[in-house]
Amino acid sequence: MEPGESVADATAREVREETGVEIELGRLVGVYSDPTRMVLAYPGGERVHAVNLCFDAVALRTGEPTTPWETLETGYFPLDALPEPFVPIHAIRIADAREPAAWPHLR
Repeated sequence: MEPGESVADATAREVREETGVEIELGRLVGVYSDPTRMVLAYPGGERVHAVNLCFDAVALRTGEPTTPWETLETGYFPLDALPEPFVPIHAIRIADAREPAAWPHLR
């Protein structure tokens, strides 16, 4: 997030920058901060503890990404044909999004 930016605005901006897709944000699916999954090690030894908010969204328009170096590839896939290898935490988020939960998941 940028200073002065809401979570909704930051989410829409990040999706637009990294994929070129403009979205309409939906419900909050979950908040993901489990250190066994969300502590990340970068080249050079830096470690960060990420907190991720996952939302449902609808794609409204497709354009060109403005930060293409941050994303290797994008695509739309049927749930029974997701690409491999698949990031394990993404599988958890997708399963959570498919549930008609009354409350966001906290993981």
